[in-house]
Amino acid sequence: IGGGDWSSDVCSSDLKHCDSVGGTMAMKAGKPIIYNCHTGLIDFAAPIIVNGNYLGSMLCGQVTSTNFKNKTIIDVKRLSHELSLSEDDLNDALNEVPVVDYEKILVSADYLFLFSNFIAKMGIATITKSELLDETKEKMKLTELLKNMEIKALQAQINPHFLYNTLNTIDRKSTRL
Repeated sequence: IGGGDWSSDVCSSDLKHCDSVGGTMAMKAGKPIIYNCHTGLIDFAAPIIVNGNYLGSMLCGQVTSTNFKNKTIIDVKRLSHELSLSEDDLNDALNEVPVVDYEKILVSADYLFLFSNFIAKMGIATITKSELLDETKEKMKLTELLKNMEIKALQAQINPHFLYNTLNTIDRKSTRL
């Protein structure tokens, strides 16, 4: 719960499942979603979608909200047992979890969605530009090679013709003598 130093296999497993479900729900919705994690805290997931392709999700949260009243759905006794913590320690940790106005959570989820998608699009654009630059360099090399081959082909045609003309000139000059 919200930034403590403690962890357990149960919490880690539930957290991964919770994050996976949140990311999947955001992917299916195609927009940010706000949900309660396995502990009862508020999380949100923003899908990263570039050119219609789902790349992943950004996840944030672990807050409570006065508007959402999620502190009332947190089962401290169950979590205390799962995390092997005393209920008092868990309540103390819960009291340190930020309380955020629900409207700010909505705005944050939308901002995360826009920001993460913008970064992903910039990254893909950079990769695409790099690939195009590499392709352009390769095309320039091939064009230069083609020009060199054309010059060599012309030289191969000129050399025998030049030799034939030279020999023909010598022949004509020798028959005149």
